[in-house]
Amino acid sequence: MKIYLDFDGTMVLHRYPDIGEEVPGAVQTVKDLIAAGHEVILNTYRVDIGTAALYKAIEWLKGRGIKMKSYRPWKYHPITFGMIKGDYYIDDFPKDAPLLKSGAVDWSVVRKHFGLKQIDEKN
Repeated sequence: MKIYLDFDGTMVLHRYPDIGEEVPGAVQTVKDLIAAGHEVILNTYRVDIGTAALYKAIEWLKGRGIKMKSYRPWKYHPITFGMIKGDYYIDDFPKDAPLLKSGAVDWSVVRKHFGLKQIDEKN
């Protein structure tokens, strides 16, 4: 399955143009999804803003052992969290996204959806 992954508010807390703190469970879950054979594609507004902002996100991901094969502009972003036409979107933007008190994606819900074992991290 193709999984389109947002960055700010999803992988890290919102601190744009800087990189915010890592959202609990984000990195391990993305690694587990890739290991399970899913294609994860970076789908971030940073693509539309400029290469410096995008490359900060790409380098942050690489520094944690996550290598994206591709990325695409956020303007093609859906308004719904989850499954759409055979693809899955993980983003804090949609009104139905499962969020932590911080406003970031609740990765335990994503793990449950994909049948991944829950990880023990503080939210």
